[in-house]
Amino acid sequence: AQELGYRILEWNESFMEYSRQEGYQSSIQQFQEFLDSVSFPYEAVSVSNGASAPAKKSVVLIDDLPHLHTKEQKIQFQHCFNAYIQKTQTPTVMIYSNGSEGKLKPDDLEEYMDPQILYSPLVNIIQINPVTKAKMKTCLMKIFQKEGIRIPSPDFFEEMHLKHGGDMRHAIMNLQFQYGSLEGKGWIRRNS
Repeated sequence: AQELGYRILEWNESFMEYSRQEGYQSSIQQFQEFLDSVSFPYEAVSVSNGASAPAKKSVVLIDDLPHLHTKEQKIQFQHCFNAYIQKTQTPTVMIYSNGSEGKLKPDDLEEYMDPQILYSPLVNIIQINPVTKAKMKTCLMKIFQKEGIRIPSPDFFEEMHLKHGGDMRHAIMNLQFQYGSLEGKGWIRRNS
């Protein structure tokens, strides 16, 4: 997105933290507020000669789903997300990584999106294969070296691969949770 000159508008925990400071809202209300704010993020900007400059292109990234514990919350989410998809012209990427055994079935997404939209030509489902143990170990070792963190045990990388099923994103998020110092140092990027 950055290479193509797109700005990334990201929904994640930091948006929810900001919304909580403004007063209590359910995660669905916060999500709706986010979608409303990104539906038309920029209008043309007037420049000195009276002409208007084109709006900066954007991509919406939904990195985490709101907390959906009840059937009613899931229905609310589906309603607000479907309404957003039908009106937006902004490309939207939703990361969903709760597939069983690393395999995502399109039916799993029907819980979050109307099947008519999900299976329309407007939507592409991209499945990413898990990384190999060797690639995960190499990447995690680079992170540990860059951060100056001692590797906890000889079996650490094997355990991380098994625990996260080859999902590099989850493995790095786990490191961030365990070590806290990784954010902002180039490996874990939020709001970039």
